[in-house]
This record gives sequence, C-alpha cells and structure tokens, in this order.
Amino acid sequence: MDERLSLEREPKGTEKARLLITVVFGAVGLFVSILHAKPERWAILSGLNDFPQLYFGPKLLASHELYRFSSMHALQLKTLGYANDHIQYVRLPYYAVLLWPLSLLPFKVAYAVWQVCSLGALIGFVRLWSANRALAFGICCWFPPVLVNFGSGQDVTFLLLWAALSTVLFQRGSPFWAGVVLALCAAKFHLLLFLPVMIVARRLWKVGAGLAAGSAVLLAISFISCGWDWPILWYRTISDPIISPVMHFSPLGLLSKSLGHSSFVVAGACLIIGIASVVWFCTRNSDFRLALSVALAVGPICAYHNYTQDYLLVLPLLLIGIDKLVEPNRIRNPKAANVPV
Repeated sequence: MDERLSLEREPKGTEKARLLITVVFGAVGLFVSILHAKPERWAILSGLNDFPQLYFGPKLLASHELYRFSSMHALQLKTLGYANDHIQYVRLPYYAVLLWPLSLLPFKVAYAVWQVCSLGALIGFVRLWSANRALAFGICCWFPPVLVNFGSGQDVTFLLLWAALSTVLFQRGSPFWAGVVLALCAAKFHLLLFLPVMIVARRLWKVGAGLAAGSAVLLAISFISCGWDWPILWYRTISDPIISPVMHFSPLGLLSKSLGHSSFVVAGACLIIGIASVVWFCTRNSDFRLALSVALAVGPICAYHNYTQDYLLVLPLLLIGIDKLVEPNRIRNPKAANVPV
C-alpha cells in the first residue's frame, strides 16, 4: 500500500512547478480569449447575445406567446431598447418553466446570475470529470467553444454538468437516476442523436429507462405549460430561415448547402449511419464515462442547427485523452465498468 502511494505522489517541488506552469498557461489563454472577443465586448457585457431568448421565454410562456416572433421582438424593444430579428425562443417549453425564477430579475442582474451559474456548471463539470483538474481548467481557458459559450450567453456548460453528474450516479450504482439526469440535456436534444446508440450498444437498459422517464416528465411539463399545439409552433419557429439559416458549422450543414434536396437526404443518411456505426463499435466495450463522452463528442457533427459553442461537447472526450496522456497509470474510477446496468 505504501509503495503504491509513493508511486502516485510526486515531489512537492515538481507538483508546485506543474501547477505554476498550468496557471500561467491558463492565464495566457484567458488573455488571448479576451483580446479575441474585444470586437464583441459591448454585446457580451450588455447581454445582447443569445441570452434574451432565455430571459424572455418564461415571460412569453405566461402570456401563451412562447413561439410568437412579434412578441419576442416587442419585449426586446420594450426592455432593451434594441431588437435582434435572429433572436427567438427555440428551446422546448419545459426549459422556460425552469428559467422562470431568472425572468423575475432585472435583465442585467439576470444576465450576471446566468453567467455565474454557467461558470459554476463548468467548474463543477471539471471537478467531477477530470483527474488533473488544474490542467483541465487551463485547457478550458484556451478551448474556443468555451469562450464562445460565455460570449454568446449560451448554456452548453450545463449539458457538461449533467453528463458528469450522470456518470457519478452510474458509478455509484444508480443507473436509472443517471438516465434521469441525462434527460436534462434535452435543452439541446438535437446534439444527442447518438446517445441512444451508446445505450443500446452497451445494453444500458436501466439508463435508457431513466432517460425515457425523465424525458416523459419534461414533455408533460411542456404540454401542460404551453398547450397541445406547441410542437407545431416550435417546428415552425426552428424552420424559419431567419432563425435557422443554412448551417456551415457541421458536415451536415455543409452538405445541405452544397447538395440538392435528394442528394442531401442520401448523403446525410449515409453520414449519420456511418457515425452511428463508429459510435457502436467504440462504445460497446467501453466504460460508461468514455462511452458517454464519445456519444456527446460526435453529436454536433450531424446536428443541422449548431454553432461553435456546441462543440464544447467535445471537451469530455478531450479531457479523458489528456488524463491518459499525462497520467497513464492513474485509474480514477476502477469499479466503473462493473456497475450493474
């Protein structure tokens, strides 16, 4: 036992040197990110990015106008003195219900709270996920999707936190509740296309049951809060070219831009099937943490509506690779693969 501990520990001088290098590495990354964001500084600091849709969504839900373009436009003008035609609520109704407390605050206060919570979600993810936390934080300072997520007031960091919490629950012998927590990722469900592939490949039936149960509850909240016709209204919104222009942030978006309709359908189907096959073979014999990170990482590839911040879902797989590279002999969760499913 003592010999094993001595192998894992490093001299204090070496440990402090590595920590100092990591801090400097992260600080330089933050400085570069701030310089890069300087042209958008006014919009980022004032919250005139994607955040208004999240802030005004609960207000529109209360007036039964969640997906009405004119109502969102009017609220922006009234509250902010500014309206962005590309800003429209595109999440499912349950998300507006969850964000209701945020909408009760003044806009600037709500925006500050939102960004603090988003940062807390990222910190929570790293602490739960990475074996080398200091290095992981340093990498986050350089990873472009992290900067874009905060600069645009987006919420992908919360998906990372749900993934980490789900992994912890699974490793502690609660696969059903791990699936329930994964259902919270429905805020951006279009990025989770390959999650069912992972579940079937690894025969995680209890996780699948939890995911289905959690999703059913969220759908029930959506129907109760927004009426029976919300799926039609939601589809009309996301189909609007102003809200969802042809995407060029994913291979699927590039295909849709360069091919005709018939060719796009065939090529898109081949792309999705090919990636699903890769996910199947990569995850069927992997532990839950690695399998989930693979399923998350490839999601944006086939998501039609996605932007730079959505590639933040690559971070879990990236950190696993860095953990293995930096500390190849360290086993963070030795019993993870033996949890009953």
